Amino acid sequence: MARKLLAILLVIMMMAALVACGEDDDDEGSSRKKKADKVTPSTEAVTGDPTPTDGPDITGPAVDGSRGLEYTESGSGDSIAILGMGSCTDKNVVIPDTIDGKPVTVIGPKAFHQNYTIESVTLPDSIVRIEKSAFEQCHALKTINLPDSIEKIESRAFYGSGLTEVTIPANVKNIESSTFEKCVDLTAVHTSGNLKQIGDEAFRGCTSLVTVELAEGLQQIRSEAFHECSALKRIEIPDTVSTIDDWAFRDCTSLESVKLPKQLRTLEYAAFMHCFNLKEVTLPANADYFKIVGKCLIDIPHRSASLVWDGGTLPTDGSIRMVFEYLYYDDESLTEITIPEGVEEIGADAFCGCRNLTKVVLPASLTEINNGAFEGTGITEITISDNVKNVFGGVFAASSLEKAYIGAGATKSLVETFKDCKNLKECTIIGQDNVYLDKTFSGCESLTGVTLGKSVNLILPDTFKDCGSLKEITYQGTKQEWQAVEKRDGWDGGIEGLVIHCTDGDL
Repeated sequence: MARKLLAILLVIMMMAALVACGEDDDDEGSSRKKKADKVTPSTEAVTGDPTPTDGPDITGPAVDGSRGLEYTESGSGDSIAILGMGSCTDKNVVIPDTIDGKPVTVIGPKAFHQNYTIESVTLPDSIVRIEKSAFEQCHALKTINLPDSIEKIESRAFYGSGLTEVTIPANVKNIESSTFEKCVDLTAVHTSGNLKQIGDEAFRGCTSLVTVELAEGLQQIRSEAFHECSALKRIEIPDTVSTIDDWAFRDCTSLESVKLPKQLRTLEYAAFMHCFNLKEVTLPANADYFKIVGKCLIDIPHRSASLVWDGGTLPTDGSIRMVFEYLYYDDESLTEITIPEGVEEIGADAFCGCRNLTKVVLPASLTEINNGAFEGTGITEITISDNVKNVFGGVFAASSLEKAYIGAGATKSLVETFKDCKNLKECTIIGQDNVYLDKTFSGCESLTGVTLGKSVNLILPDTFKDCGSLKEITYQGTKQEWQAVEKRDGWDGGIEGLVIHCTDGDL
């Protein structure tokens, strides 16, 4: 009997030991699982490109939202920055509002850069900043909520992403450069009254963009902000905008209607270049700095023709003294133009690329023609009067000129003035004093004769490069004066048999 009791006691003790061992194993396994699930955050703040914490495979914190996201402490360690996907495989990513009891406030630089699988992102109200290139080239990303807690969206944050519609949070004051550039699926943009500036190239290349709602309070639209938004048909710019920078709406080829702001002070060159379908431009009647005459916008303080549309002509009422830069750039519908009296200056590239422009009448009031003003035009003959003092670089380069005359007013340099004018046969340059030639006729393969005034005192290399048809230069001075003209090596392009006619004989 004693032996039976002893045997039973031993069995009970062994079973108890086995149960205890099992509990210890379970506890150890549970401990190992928590370590694998949890990410030990780095203490490095997100101030550049933070380095992820080394450790086990990241399967994510035990929080509401997507699991496996990589993160670190931000700022002074009292908040969290999301660094990337980690081991998360969600297509619809939900960013938690807290991790480890700390608010998630930052989406770090390049956090989801070139992730081609995520389709949507839900951000919590704790987010205050989206850093550089955070969602750049996330082509499949179609939707993201941008809560009003966000104060800053840094440059290229959504560059090349697949977003279809964007509402800028109310606390964002500046859309930085290239933030939404090349979002080719983006169709609509909405802003709030707190937005002050749209940065350089912010929406450049958003070729599906048709709706842009800009709220009162906006002050500046920077360079190329909407460049190549080729589907945009209408834009109303709030009256609070004072500056529209260069190329802001360049190549908006479908743009038909523009409402300009009352407080506009500065409209930079080529802001609406290549907007060939523009039919209507409106401006409040009480605007101080600009006015509309016919289909021409005039900068009142500078007396400049700043924009023309729908076949508009330059006003003849004496209200302009300048044809602004790029005014008719690449306008192939322009065939002839009379620049009215009172105009003193033609801006750089004003008629550049107008290849069907064959006739130009210049006013007696004209004193300055800037770089490339008539480059690539169809003009066949031009006379620059004695009143014109400055003829800057490449003014008639690559044009269809056959005959040209520059009068006795021109001073200083004539750089590439007629470069690559393949049809130019004869040209006269008189000039006033101290004129020098620099690649002036380079590439004028049909040029047979040139007349130069005594004002020409320096001829630089390649002035007559590739002018294989040139036979003679007529110089309006003596042989001694011609010999005194400084000529740098290669000035004549190596032309053999070139005859110099001087007032007292030939050289």
